[in-house]
Amino acid sequence: MIEHFTGFYTSRPFWAGEPPIDIKALLNIENQTQLSEIQKQLYDLMSAITFSYETNNFRLWICKDGMILVHIKELEKEIDKIRDNGDFEAESRLLGQYLNYLNCLYLLLDSVLIEFKQFSYFNLSEITNRDVVRLQFEDGEYIFINTPMESIASIYQKERYLLTYDTITSMYSRQSLSKDVFDLLFAQYSIATANTSLLNNLAEVAKSLSEYKIGNYSTSLVLAWFVSESAIIRIWNKYLDSSNRDYPDGIRRISTERKKILTGRDYMVSVISNILELSGIIPFPTYQNINAVRGFRNKVVHGDSNFTCSAEHCQKAIELALNLTLEGTGLKVLPNYTHSLPGL
Repeated sequence: MIEHFTGFYTSRPFWAGEPPIDIKALLNIENQTQLSEIQKQLYDLMSAITFSYETNNFRLWICKDGMILVHIKELEKEIDKIRDNGDFEAESRLLGQYLNYLNCLYLLLDSVLIEFKQFSYFNLSEITNRDVVRLQFEDGEYIFINTPMESIASIYQKERYLLTYDTITSMYSRQSLSKDVFDLLFAQYSIATANTSLLNNLAEVAKSLSEYKIGNYSTSLVLAWFVSESAIIRIWNKYLDSSNRDYPDGIRRISTERKKILTGRDYMVSVISNILELSGIIPFPTYQNINAVRGFRNKVVHGDSNFTCSAEHCQKAIELALNLTLEGTGLKVLPNYTHSLPGL
């Protein structure tokens, strides 16, 4: 049976469990024949599936060398239907959905390390179509790997095939992540993938953090605001549904026409957030944060020359997005605010 997975490497690679060989000893090997023998074994050792998980929605495999493989069952069914018909638009749509699954997963992995290991290891960056690897398996064995050559994946994947001083040094510097990290990741990812809206919002938060880390604060803030806006609309719709009821004469309190008005352009987020706070649906501090971040967003979008978007503004926007998105989910996400800026 042939199965397809989509994979990626994190920006800093890791070992799943302990390293497969004594990396330090490799640095002292001078016998080229001995090194060649080890290299023959290296591919199988590094590509081995070390940890694997499965639900009704997805399969998650972690390779020894840190490649993370995901099989989203519904997406793969859709991909099978359009694989040979050359439908570029459908392929782009499905790839975009896959990228949301991967970006959400990456954000949760970063957060799990911070929360449970007090360890900020990854330099989170958005996963794009230039970073993903498509793989085919037959009865659990690799039969095809499609790696974009311009990606970081191609660099790390070479370490499976080629032993040089540089690759050995790179392997030696990797951190080992234990099984309990991935057990926690699996538990959180299972929650996120069960709710498409939650999954997509967390993927957008990952993109916002990625822009934040390279100092692109305006884009980061606007992306975070989109997440908050989406969450506010979801809360508003839930509130409207809970407020609806039938009267004895058969008339609905919130008819279809009335709901069109209540969800139309006259009810902007500024109005909705006021009503939600006054109705006791959201706390007053949350309302204040919504108002503040909405003001930052407006200044960015309208090019206010007196406003400079800062790291502090972005952090406030990202925290708001996470608080609104995660409410009632049981998930906790700790964003990694370390920067990726070079020294000047």
